[in-house]
Amino acid sequence: MTAKKKTKIRKSKTNLNLVLYVEDCTPKGKVFENSKALESFVKKFNKKYPRDTDCYDDNWIDVIITDIKGSISDLDGRLGVE
Repeated sequence: MTAKKKTKIRKSKTNLNLVLYVEDCTPKGKVFENSKALESFVKKFNKKYPRDTDCYDDNWIDVIITDIKGSISDLDGRLGVE
């Protein structure tokens, strides 16, 4: 009887951060290598499109995901992840 091979898990060297947002009614995404850059982007975005104004109707942040281990791919290209 042969022993089962243990699956190797490739560890990411860095943790990535992702923000999915809508700008001018267009869904977009951005990947950041550190949380400080992500926080800076969110701060600038919220300053540019404040929640209590009409410009917020077409521009908002959907989701923020932090500490992702692995890779992020935009398979069909609809999100425009940078």
